[in-house]
Amino acid sequence: MLTPTPTVFAPVSLSRSQAERLETMMKQQVQDAVLARTAQLSKDNNLDSEWRFVSSLGQLKTFKLRGTDSFCSTSSWATTLNRSNRATACNVNDRISTGSHTWAMRSRSSVRSRHRRLSFSRRTVGATVGRRDPLDPRPPLRSFRTFGRVQGHYRDIVDVHYASNSVDFVQQQKLLSPVVIDGAVLHTIRATKDSYLGIKWIAENSFAGKRDVCFVEMVGYTTNTQGQEIGFVAMASVDVPECPELTGSMKLTRVRMKRTMLVVPSADTPKGTSEVFVMGASETNESSIIAHAQYRFNMAVLNDISLVIDSQNIAKQTLALHKNWVPDESRPSCSICSRKFHFMYRRRHH
Repeated sequence: MLTPTPTVFAPVSLSRSQAERLETMMKQQVQDAVLARTAQLSKDNNLDSEWRFVSSLGQLKTFKLRGTDSFCSTSSWATTLNRSNRATACNVNDRISTGSHTWAMRSRSSVRSRHRRLSFSRRTVGATVGRRDPLDPRPPLRSFRTFGRVQGHYRDIVDVHYASNSVDFVQQQKLLSPVVIDGAVLHTIRATKDSYLGIKWIAENSFAGKRDVCFVEMVGYTTNTQGQEIGFVAMASVDVPECPELTGSMKLTRVRMKRTMLVVPSADTPKGTSEVFVMGASETNESSIIAHAQYRFNMAVLNDISLVIDSQNIAKQTLALHKNWVPDESRPSCSICSRKFHFMYRRRHH
């Protein structure tokens, strides 16, 4: 068990300008995902030849790419450090270039015209595409996309990723993933009923060993190119002095990564299912076997997201009076009871 987080980290201090630049970066990251999904749907979810199929689980599929996704407008993570020897790091004390991005969604016609200008093939600044220099000491950059349909209302799925304090965050993450061993909310920039922006830390004992991530997270809602409300959960690694690498006593490997998940109501069953689109990248030296296992694990977490929603809903409820229980003969018409049995959870209920 890790040392309690309050004794490990000092409170993170951010200036107003740093917080604003982090928010700008995360908004841009969400917009990148919105545009990437729009482009992918226009091709009936057929990806370019550079993408390699990894695996599928349920109605989810994962593809990977060596290098940077062409729809990532920047290959940089953020850092509050004055200097960094990582090519994927930028300094939030400097201006973050947002190009032609704006947070307010454009009209459909303007989005189409922008897509024509980009031809769905915008290249990333400093992108690593194709073969790398074998003498380059930096870990290779790997990108991935996971997409498909899962059970659960889109707002419920976003809600299970919302946590504004350390206690709720650790409980939430352990419910989502059994490999999580610790976590903390280091700094909250903004927290409302439907949105969150802040800096967090999480540690896990994964297939690749013990590792941790210090990241800025943004959770909330926006609209897609059709004007439809969609949810998002976005994160990107951030280096702050108050969250140093714990490679010594705790033997944790610091991971740099970014990930954006869009959650869209399904067209045919919006109340019961949602379409998810996840795009991300990480610096990693993991073997392909470990990487594939991690991809499948991440799909399993998404595929079982309805179980997490059920668990949270049940935890909020008090036990109903016996006279109000649903009779056993009515159970076949219950959508929850009709799900397949899972060895970790009982399906029978009243």
